[in-house]
Amino acid sequence: MIEEQTEDFKRRNIVHSDLGFLCLECGTRLGHYHSIRNHVVERHIDTGASFRCPNCHHISNTKRKIRSHISKAHPQLRITDVELLRDG
Repeated sequence: MIEEQTEDFKRRNIVHSDLGFLCLECGTRLGHYHSIRNHVVERHIDTGASFRCPNCHHISNTKRKIRSHISKAHPQLRITDVELLRDG
C-alpha cells in the first residue's frame, strides 16, 4: 500500500531534470532518486508506522530515522532490528 502511494505521488509530483529531482509538493530538489524517494516517504506519505529505539524512549516514523538516531545517540550499540509500534 505505501509503495503504491509513493509511486502515485511520484507520478504526480516529482520532476526529473538535469539538476536532479524536484518535489512539486514542497519545492525540495535532490540529486538522486533514492534521496527523493526517502523524502517523499518521510515528508509526504503517512505510513502510520512508528519505530522505537531499543535503548531509550525515542520514537521515529521511519526505520531510516530510527537507525540514524541509534547511530548518533548510541554509537556503542550495534544497529539491529527495531521495534515496529502498532497504533491503537
